[in-house]
Amino acid sequence: MNPNFFIVGAAKSGTTSLANYLAEHPKIATPKLKEPRFFVKDALVNINDRDPMKEYILKNSVLKKEEYLKMFKSPKEDTRLKFDASVHYLYHCGEAIPKIKTQIGDVPIIILLRNPSERAISSANYSKNWHDNNLEHELSQEELRIKEGYNSFWFHKNQGLYSSQIKAYLDNFSNVKIILFDDLIKNPKLIVNEVFQFLSLEQLEMEKYPTHNTSFEANKALKIIRKTKVLSTIKKLIGSKNWKKVRTSSKSLFFKNSSKEITKKLEDKLYQFYEKDVEKIESLIGKKLPEWKKK
Repeated sequence: MNPNFFIVGAAKSGTTSLANYLAEHPKIATPKLKEPRFFVKDALVNINDRDPMKEYILKNSVLKKEEYLKMFKSPKEDTRLKFDASVHYLYHCGEAIPKIKTQIGDVPIIILLRNPSERAISSANYSKNWHDNNLEHELSQEELRIKEGYNSFWFHKNQGLYSSQIKAYLDNFSNVKIILFDDLIKNPKLIVNEVFQFLSLEQLEMEKYPTHNTSFEANKALKIIRKTKVLSTIKKLIGSKNWKKVRTSSKSLFFKNSSKEITKKLEDKLYQFYEKDVEKIESLIGKKLPEWKKK
């Protein structure tokens, strides 16, 4: 009743898509909650009460050991592997790594990485579900939110400083696979079968590889409804499976595509911010990343 491997992030880098693809394999079972976040409990319970995401994150996390282990009791008799795909484990590697090693062991680790500048923009667009500010304002507030103890989903820039996070996992686990977001998007079949091979599983032919968890921004109507308990009440009444269907079918009513609204000047600042770290990442993964450098 333990996970056999972990997808640890980065956030907004294709982790949801990969998790869904892997779940199609008959020898892999995925828990009902993709991101239980169990191994970063300390970081979550200490989130500042002013963080508007705090209630949402705590409600959608599993922080009790008994509940966490119960998630991995698979209904498939022939299941060989079960996984936890919590993106907080990458940024909060200092807390997650010793807990995973002590409680689970030296298990396979999968890390997805995305151009950090593009990832920061996607992350900032995702956070629009909790605010009405423009992108530049959100990025300018990051250092203050770090000091005030907001959750790491607000750390749009700092989450993309991957080098120390990657090194921590490489130093502590013997079986780490790093996947680039662009490679997953361009050729999902190849990447997914590479992962199956990494996990010592037979390959699987899939007809479709849809993109999951694309950033959408809640419209004003949904933001007002979220301030009430209506959504949580409906979810409890109809169950999680039916809730997913309702959420998908109602997306056009309550969501809109997030606008990047980024100036060339701000984009250049982001690329400059990551320049030195990208060089460290190239050294760690043994691959040049020209698209991640200043244009």
